[in-house]
Amino acid sequence: MAFPSWVVTRAALPGAGHRVRRVLVASLGLVVWDLALDPAMSYLTPYWRWADEGPYYGMPWLNLLGWYVTGLLLMSV
Repeated sequence: MAFPSWVVTRAALPGAGHRVRRVLVASLGLVVWDLALDPAMSYLTPYWRWADEGPYYGMPWLNLLGWYVTGLLLMSV
């Protein structure tokens, strides 16, 4: 999902001067995808479980932060 996030963000922010913004927004797109996927994978079906449950369908906030940091790394490359 990193590549589709990058493609959509690149279309939304054309031009060479938006590199840093693209990285930030595309990383956020990856987090939004995770927000949509995790309820189905952790709440409706028992595919994902966390040791410390959080407020969003059992998902801890650290999981979202981890996706954002991972997104920053992927989009920077």
